[in-house]
Amino acid sequence: MIHIEVHCKLIYDTLKIMGSIIDVTSQVNLEEHLKLSEKRYESFFYYNTDMIYDIDLNGTIIAMNPACQRVAGYQPDEVIGQSFVSFIVDEHIDKTMYHFSEALNGVPQQFDITIWDKDGKRVDLSCSSIPIIVNEEVIGVYGIGKDITKIKRAEEQATFLANYDPLTNLPNRRLFENRFSEISTNKKVAVMFTDIDHFKQVNDSFGHKIGDQLIQLVATRLKNQVRDADTVARLGGDEFTILLPNIKDDKEPLEIAERIIKTMTTPFIIDGVDLTTTSSIGITISTANLDYQTLIQQADIAMYKAKSYGRNGYALYSKEMDEH
Repeated sequence: MIHIEVHCKLIYDTLKIMGSIIDVTSQVNLEEHLKLSEKRYESFFYYNTDMIYDIDLNGTIIAMNPACQRVAGYQPDEVIGQSFVSFIVDEHIDKTMYHFSEALNGVPQQFDITIWDKDGKRVDLSCSSIPIIVNEEVIGVYGIGKDITKIKRAEEQATFLANYDPLTNLPNRRLFENRFSEISTNKKVAVMFTDIDHFKQVNDSFGHKIGDQLIQLVATRLKNQVRDADTVARLGGDEFTILLPNIKDDKEPLEIAERIIKTMTTPFIIDGVDLTTTSSIGITISTANLDYQTLIQQADIAMYKAKSYGRNGYALYSKEMDEH
């Protein structure tokens, strides 16, 4: 198909028409190509499931697609004309500004950030910043943001379950061991092993629901009696361990144990049930580079020694305990 452009002019003196025909096929094809490109861009922009936004050189948002509204909840007039920084959580502003400046230098960027949605909730995004280059000059930045909030939450939940006890939110055995491996080996370290005296009777008499709530309350009381640098962990059942790094002397863990013993004698009120219970604590103090398993075993031995003394107390590990 050939496209032509016809020009006609009436010559009055001769009553004739003079005309010209110009082949404009190339021009028409170019215009159609430009229109097609615009339609393709509009489809990519408006129907994309990811957020797409156009930022000028000053960091002002000048366009956004419907996905931005769907993900973040803002109407276009609430976003366009605003600085993109105003929607980013404080801890990610510096990182985002760095990637924006790199994009202005013509270098595409890929990074993760968190923004605030209209309801004040955090939304995690995997972002690309793409320089807009016209005539070899950067005139702005396209941003593309994929909502990865559900993925992030799933990762956080998996990390939590791998390192924390879901009943008490305390560190589990794995995290406790990791904390132990991180402490300085040239400092005095104390490890405590404790459980609830006669806990089985609580479960048998009142049921596992009451038993679980008791464990949660015991966990809270344990945390309230230790130092900020200490780690209280639940190994399972009614067993807890406590890591006390950098103790100033051998008396310090004993004083903490005494506080724990005292606080545990205060009755627990659970669903109208008045429970009075006690705890037994085993303590070991490391002055050498003893391994984790050895210290846990020593603290466990000391705890059972405390039980043999009549429970509701603590015992400090000594080598003589290994002989019995």
